[in-house]
Amino acid sequence: MWPRYCSVYLSSRYLFQVKAYINSDAFRDLALLTTAMRTKRVADSVDVDAVICAIWHDTTFIRTNRMRVQMAFICMLSAISAERPGAIVESGTHRNTNQALEYRDFAIWVIPMKETKRIVVVAAVTIRLLKGQRENDAFFKSFIIFPEPPTSRASCPMMSLLTMALEDGIFSDVSTIDEILYPKRFPDHMHRLSFKPGKERLLVLRNEVLGPDGWTISPTKALGYDPYRRLLSQCGKAAGFDHFTPYDMRRGAANEADAQLSANDRDLLLGHVSGTEQFYASYQSRLSCVDVQGLYYQRGQDGQAKQLIRVRRSWDVQHP
Repeated sequence: MWPRYCSVYLSSRYLFQVKAYINSDAFRDLALLTTAMRTKRVADSVDVDAVICAIWHDTTFIRTNRMRVQMAFICMLSAISAERPGAIVESGTHRNTNQALEYRDFAIWVIPMKETKRIVVVAAVTIRLLKGQRENDAFFKSFIIFPEPPTSRASCPMMSLLTMALEDGIFSDVSTIDEILYPKRFPDHMHRLSFKPGKERLLVLRNEVLGPDGWTISPTKALGYDPYRRLLSQCGKAAGFDHFTPYDMRRGAANEADAQLSANDRDLLLGHVSGTEQFYASYQSRLSCVDVQGLYYQRGQDGQAKQLIRVRRSWDVQHP
């Protein structure tokens, strides 16, 4: 830790003395060690919504509007998918790798609802940076995110994603939200929004940098775990929580999944490899057919949403 945080390299003699002191009776008398498990906090949907509200209203810690959208999006994605933060932003154990979610990890589909003459936009999200398997392309998971009702726009992951995508100019054929939701010609069938060449590898979640004109979002630097955790903690305190971490949201989603889903659906959503690795790599579908937002809001599984997921097998990147 000393070299990492202070750029000070301790001599072997000094390290030996420190280790000897840690193993001494004097240290054990001074610092009583315990094997008791720490309390692990669990954040439910009410807690997460309170933090997201604090993110939208913050004027102290968040320097750019883009970071505000990113923070709300990460919170929602973490809360509904139970995903580890290191699979969404740059992991703390993989610093300077610039590995985080890219636009290629999102397949954005436009669905015309002919009965109501309404456009619904959904996204298939692929998580590739699974713990212990980030270098193995055979291991990933996918799930679908849907738009929330107009009354819940602040907590809608789909609208946050579209906001960032339009700001980054990634689409080939559309450049405004009106062109997506209110096209001049109502589409006859479901279609996927295409990306401009070269935009697939653009990082979605990027760090704030200080430039000549003030704070802005880096065009290439991934948002790291440390700044994400720090902003989340600060906004959590603004929302009234003494301590709020990314894993509080993961535990909350995991508990809901454990209570409402089968063991297989739960393990797939959590990114746990069940059975043999050969079965997972060769046969198991990576697409979770769970209505993750229904799970998160405890409103049950939307039958229409689940049917839509099951019918559209092309969302599953494993499907030929």
